[in-house]
Amino acid sequence: MGPGPYPKIQVPGSKFYIFHSSFFILYYKPIFTTFAADMEKHLSLAELSQLIKQTLDSELQTSYWVVAEIGELRMNQRGHCYMELVDKQNDVLVAKIKATIWSYSFRTISGTFEAATGQRLAHGMKVLANVAVQYHELYGLSLNVRDIDPNYTLGERARKRQEVINRLINEGVYDMNRQLPLPDVPQRIAVISSPTAAGWGDFVDQLILNPFRYKFEVSLFRATMQGDPAIESIIMALEQIYSREEQFDLVVIIRGGGAKTDLDCFDSYELATHIAQFPLPVLTGIGHERDETIADLVAHTKLKTPTAVAEFLLGGLHRFEEQFMELAGSIGDYAQDYLKEQDRQLDYLGKGLLSQSQFSFRQAKQKTQLIATTIERASNILIREKESSLQNIQLSWNRCLTAIIKQENLKLRHVQKTLELLSPENVLKRGYSITYVNGTLLKKAGELKEGDELRTQTSRGEFISTLKSHHKK
Repeated sequence: MGPGPYPKIQVPGSKFYIFHSSFFILYYKPIFTTFAADMEKHLSLAELSQLIKQTLDSELQTSYWVVAEIGELRMNQRGHCYMELVDKQNDVLVAKIKATIWSYSFRTISGTFEAATGQRLAHGMKVLANVAVQYHELYGLSLNVRDIDPNYTLGERARKRQEVINRLINEGVYDMNRQLPLPDVPQRIAVISSPTAAGWGDFVDQLILNPFRYKFEVSLFRATMQGDPAIESIIMALEQIYSREEQFDLVVIIRGGGAKTDLDCFDSYELATHIAQFPLPVLTGIGHERDETIADLVAHTKLKTPTAVAEFLLGGLHRFEEQFMELAGSIGDYAQDYLKEQDRQLDYLGKGLLSQSQFSFRQAKQKTQLIATTIERASNILIREKESSLQNIQLSWNRCLTAIIKQENLKLRHVQKTLELLSPENVLKRGYSITYVNGTLLKKAGELKEGDELRTQTSRGEFISTLKSHHKK
């Protein structure tokens, strides 16, 4: 049987080829000569295995730097790491081989890798590994991983990240969410977070218990916020918010702190394209100060932490309030300046009219009276105009007070009517009576005894009687 469609790899310095996980020795002269001489001397499987091992040990270099993808990865109780390294072309598996990192090396290799990349070695990761080829008569071919270069993985991760960014730019969605206008007073907030995350509690406390007493309507949409399930979970939450889009002003995506690897889901193309095209502004507070995910890049506003998101919202409302109060103050200042100017003009007119009236009085009494009438009419008109302006300015302040006074008057009238209905005179008019026994108000019939003097008061008068007998119930 031929080697099949798998690509062949030539071992340097020999005619030795590897086809997938099988070996074929093609015209390696020293070995072939020995083998030909011993053709009549049959080899045992152990001898053949030993021959393969000796050939690999003598012909291969001590180690090789190999680019491969981690197909499988598991740890045993002793701290050894067992992997399966694979090679794919166009997502088709073309090579696969077992690999091992012994415990005494794994602690150093994994620690260095995680410190440099912020990630743990994991399934699906592409790495540049320094490996030594080993062959064992019982366990077959395997690789001993001596080192892993974290710089290659960093470059590979950066390349994939840039591919996602370029794809979003080419599709024209990269800046879509940032182009949405941010509401001046966003108070209806849809939050995507885990309900058990510390960041969710910090966000709510900061927002609801704010010193300005601003009111917010906060709706939580539960989602997983780390790992591969987070992508689908967050997208599902966005779809739920989209179905109620008119009920919210903006969306906030928050999470607490954690390892850098927890942020990988926020570099997903699927999640980023949903955020970028969402019809409401999206704010992110993922909880890492130095890391910027693709979700941060496509969101309307990126903030460091959930608390920072709450402070951003409160700051926006506070700025709006300051601008509103400043505008209200400007209107009041303008009104005062306008009134002062009108007063000055009125004073000027009054003085002019007074001077003219004095002059006219000297000229003729009739003419003076006519001018005085004109002055009075003009003054009344100006006064009415000013009173109307003042009334309009004070109207908004008086409405609230008038409504409160009316409401309290209604309450007082109601109380007064109630008291009038409960007065003794009105109670007697409704057919009730008041009875005194021996000059004391009767409270219980059981207190009566024969011979007591009873004084009964009604609305029409009172009468006195003596008790002869009574029956107890």
